[in-house]
Amino acid sequence: MKIKNLLILALIAMVAVFSSCATTQQKDKDQEAEEMEADFEFDEEFDGEEYGTEASEDEEFPEEGGEIVLDGDPEDASKIVISKESMTLNLYDSKGGLIYSFPVAVGKALGNKEKIGDNKTPEGEFSIQQIQSASSWEHDFGDGKGSIKGAYGNWFIRLKTPPHTGIGIHGTHDPNSIGTRASEGCIRLNNADLDKLKPLVKVGMPVIIETSIADQEADGKRSDDGVNQETIDDVAEDDFFEDVKKNEQKAFGEIKEDEIPVVEHVIESGDTFGALAVKYETTTARIKELNPDVDPTKLQLGQKIRVKGAKPASKQEKQEKQEAAKPEQSKPAANSGDAVYHTIESGDTYGNIAPKYNTSRFEIEKLNPDVDPTKLQIGQKIRVK
Repeated sequence: MKIKNLLILALIAMVAVFSSCATTQQKDKDQEAEEMEADFEFDEEFDGEEYGTEASEDEEFPEEGGEIVLDGDPEDASKIVISKESMTLNLYDSKGGLIYSFPVAVGKALGNKEKIGDNKTPEGEFSIQQIQSASSWEHDFGDGKGSIKGAYGNWFIRLKTPPHTGIGIHGTHDPNSIGTRASEGCIRLNNADLDKLKPLVKVGMPVIIETSIADQEADGKRSDDGVNQETIDDVAEDDFFEDVKKNEQKAFGEIKEDEIPVVEHVIESGDTFGALAVKYETTTARIKELNPDVDPTKLQLGQKIRVKGAKPASKQEKQEKQEAAKPEQSKPAANSGDAVYHTIESGDTYGNIAPKYNTSRFEIEKLNPDVDPTKLQIGQKIRVK
């Protein structure tokens, strides 16, 4: 009897052990399944066009040899800058921090917009006029495919671009067109990027559309030797910086220019004269005055500019001082009479200035050895005779 009872107890213990092992194995399987499901959900989150459109602080994107750091404050979104050169749309906060940088498509035709139907994207300083739901909109691109649903994505951010109308920022049914010249004049975004942009923009927000070398050449604004004949003003006259401008003018009225300490800034990714004006409590117009030989549309990473202090002498002023200090016989002889000077205007080159003064571009170059003819600045004074 005792032996029988012992056998029964042993059998019960064995069943308990096997049951425990089975339960443990099942728990292990359940945990493994949960981990696989979690991995799957993580991969799903970064699928399709969503991937790569938003960057963390550790991600880097090349832009003119530098790095794009998305460090702007989305709650302080204040300005959009669209570049036809880099084919990007950048959203900045009021301090110049970059919130988003999206690839875009612009007008299929080169140059600044002139008339309806020319397929050109307008250039200049504009603003957001209206934000419309466009998910149900259709459009016939005239390619024989008929009317296309979803041609504009979910939104049409209409821009105020006088004298032209109908220009906006919108999505696309053709993501392969992004990064190319493909639109009829509007600015196209990937639909996922448009959905990210829309909640951060508002009516009245400044939108700057910058030109490119190819567009300038198409409009005849670049000479054969590559001289830039026209530059886009940064944002000097924007109402966006009007309060700062007034404050600075008042301050300069109380302090002599020579008494203002010199402050210099080294250009970083995303810097513009407008953003630096806010950062240093000055204006873009003042920064331009302090850097007469710097093109605000072609800032280079690592470039040093002056943001405060007395205006430095320009190359022309230095040249005049040097000539004044030379003995009279060492000064270049004028063709006839006294020396003649010309003040640079928009579109001026040595080539088109020379006929006005009955001279040649080569003679003008000789008379201005310290002036770079490829970087003429509006208001700059050069000697022509």
